[in-house]
Amino acid sequence: YNLYQSIPMASYFALLNLFGEFPLIDQHSLGGKFVGTLTAIVAVAVFALPVGIVGSGFETIIERQRVAKAKMEETKSATAV
Repeated sequence: YNLYQSIPMASYFALLNLFGEFPLIDQHSLGGKFVGTLTAIVAVAVFALPVGIVGSGFETIIERQRVAKAKMEETKSATAV
C-alpha cells in the first residue's frame, strides 16, 4: 500500500523517476541504491552549478546593456532640448 516507507526511500524513488530507472527499482541492492543516489546528486551538482554561474553572467551583461542604453537615451534627450 505505502511504497514510501521513509523520506530517504521517497527521495530514492524520486531520483529514479528523474533519471528513468524506475522500472528497475526492485533490482537494486542497498549498496546500489547508495551509489545511485550519490551519483545522481553529484550529476545534478555538476550540471546545476555551471548553469547558475552562466545564467548569472548573462544577467550581468544584459543589465550593463540596459544601463548603457538608458544613458544613451538620456544624453539624446538632453542634447535634443
